[in-house]
Amino acid sequence: MPGQALLHVLALAVIIVLSFHPADAKDIRLGGTNASPAPPPPPPAKLAPNIIELPIIVIAIRKEDGGWHHIRINAWLAPKDVATAHDMDDKKTAIVRRSKDAFPGTRGFEALQSARDGDQIAKEVIHAAAEHTIGRPWTGDVLIRNILIY
Repeated sequence: MPGQALLHVLALAVIIVLSFHPADAKDIRLGGTNASPAPPPPPPAKLAPNIIELPIIVIAIRKEDGGWHHIRINAWLAPKDVATAHDMDDKKTAIVRRSKDAFPGTRGFEALQSARDGDQIAKEVIHAAAEHTIGRPWTGDVLIRNILIY
């Protein structure tokens, strides 16, 4: 008889367990959740019609000991006239490519690390690369948003 009582207890336990409804995943709320959706990201900033945002210039220079020096420049071109700006906008990837080729050959890495002269050297190299790409001199500025040299 003790086995039969155990069987009745197990049957009762199974019936009780089966009578409960399983919790749905959507009903579970974890702390820190917000019922409202996240706000949309802010719209991208509108630039003046004469400002061209170049793709990020990334350069790796091989060191003598086998390591690498890295340069990352985020720059804008700001020519004085809109016609030159449209011409540069069509050729901005070529400007970046010429800038990458000009950095290691014409300027040393140590000069670019200089707090006083580094950004000026970068501006000169990018300005010259833009002139060479569009095939004529241009007036305006090269604006360096940020430069990372490591």
